[in-house]
Amino acid sequence: MLTSVNARSGQVHSDALRWRLIEEEWDYYWTRSVEDWDYRIEYYEQGVRASGMVGVNSVSNLGQATLTLLALSHGRYKLELLPEMG
Repeated sequence: MLTSVNARSGQVHSDALRWRLIEEEWDYYWTRSVEDWDYRIEYYEQGVRASGMVGVNSVSNLGQATLTLLALSHGRYKLELLPEMG
């Protein structure tokens, strides 16, 4: 469920919200110290797999919208909601 809000978490008017789905690759790097193991994760974007607009904050949906995506292959993805332009 998506809702358009401002920095104070107040609902704001927005007819549409831009979004994009980005596939990510995560690499884990392990290191050994004297007594312990440690790791770090590096994230790499593999590309935009889908994008579009979704309507929000209309009277009929009470300020919320649902985004439905096609089936995705196994992996890690992030959904970015982009600010209104203009």
